[in-house]
Amino acid sequence: MAADFFRSLIGVYPDPEEQLKIWGILLSGTRWVNAVDGGRFSSAPIPKRIVIHALGPGRLTVFLGHQRVAALSSGQLEANAFDLFQSSWLPDSFKSVRAENLKAIYNDLNLPYVPLNVEFLRVISQNVLRRTLSVVRDSKHGGTLVFIEPDEEPLFTGPKAPIRFKYRLTNDVQRSRYRKLLRAAFSRLAQLAHEQKITDVGWMEYQSVVDRQLSDLDEAFFEFAHFLADLMAVDGALILTKRYEIVGFGAELLAEAPQLTGVRRAMDLEAEIWANEALDDVGTRHRAVYRFCNQYPECVAIVISQDGSVRFVKNHNGAVTYWNQLSW
Repeated sequence: MAADFFRSLIGVYPDPEEQLKIWGILLSGTRWVNAVDGGRFSSAPIPKRIVIHALGPGRLTVFLGHQRVAALSSGQLEANAFDLFQSSWLPDSFKSVRAENLKAIYNDLNLPYVPLNVEFLRVISQNVLRRTLSVVRDSKHGGTLVFIEPDEEPLFTGPKAPIRFKYRLTNDVQRSRYRKLLRAAFSRLAQLAHEQKITDVGWMEYQSVVDRQLSDLDEAFFEFAHFLADLMAVDGALILTKRYEIVGFGAELLAEAPQLTGVRRAMDLEAEIWANEALDDVGTRHRAVYRFCNQYPECVAIVISQDGSVRFVKNHNGAVTYWNQLSW
């Protein structure tokens, strides 16, 4: 109990009789959590030693340094969970929106041109999403998040739409808060780069530059992530465009797919290897998402169960596929 999970490690070694003995408690700090939960600052790398996370009764995750080896959950050995943010298919699903955001940022910038590493936009968005999923997972109430293409929004909000909203937001300037934060962060980075004669800016510069305004913006990004998590607490799905504009929440997915009897469970990051699973093996929430993604292949959905498991769902290569996302 003296070694908090998020801040400490218990160091052990095998004695001559091959028994494990505690040699000390290491204060790790909390930055290492950012690798999964999102955050501006990263921690120093963990040495390549066996690290065991004890998350609760019957819940163990084994790492070699930062590399996840396997996990035990509910009596089952789980090796097929991945960090989906390292895949190709997920960032590719948002590629056109990133290009659009980059163009909009440069059009509004009133500073000398400074090259922006497009990975900055990708990593910022991933960190916001990581934090949102982390907050929902830790709350133990579960939730569903669906990303739609911005130009397909009228299809999902019309009178015969396949989504029934309990709460739908007015389409006004307030929905662009995330893009405004992106613009403000890059504008400040560009200004600092110009003053400090930095040739280009990206995620590394965002992490390393010490600046009060950037710190405030980083906090604003994560306040936005917590707001998304709060909306997911309402029964039903949270619907966002891929620009992170809130369309509505408390939504019921109404898509029908009577011919859909099974889905693919991805066994690797790009779902080049998969296993077939019956649709009836999961609950109502998952089945609704599977049917929706089957009918609307451009959508990306994320389902968080009450036990904390996180599942990404996409119509991938013509088949509804799900991935188990790495979590603590």
